[in-house]
Amino acid sequence: MRLLQLESTGTVSFLRAYLFKIAGNIAIDRLRQQQTRSRLDQPKEWDDIFIEPSTERTLIAREELVHLGQLVTELPEKYQQAFRLHRLEDHSFADIAQHMGIKERMVRRYVTNTLVYLRLRRAGVSRADAWRHLHA
Repeated sequence: MRLLQLESTGTVSFLRAYLFKIAGNIAIDRLRQQQTRSRLDQPKEWDDIFIEPSTERTLIAREELVHLGQLVTELPEKYQQAFRLHRLEDHSFADIAQHMGIKERMVRRYVTNTLVYLRLRRAGVSRADAWRHLHA
């Protein structure tokens, strides 16, 4: 294909040398691709961490979920409802807006503010300061 794209074919010896150069470059490119793929496809030592959860990891995850659930209950009901419907029940913002009788933009705001609030509270910010941050 590359050989056919030449505008002037030149001499036969040039074409033969050019053809071998093209073939060599393609071979080098393929070899590099194979080496890159093999490096990326090799499992890392820490990959097994995500495959089988240990009892300890399961316990920590459950405790974290309970803690997040408690933090969500600190928020007004409309925040809790929008967050639950979107993040836990996987409803769209439009569906939630229709269900709650509010605009879709407000649903987005409730969900976003809930996420920000949770991040702040997990970082050790007090309940009052986290709430003030949302309305600043």
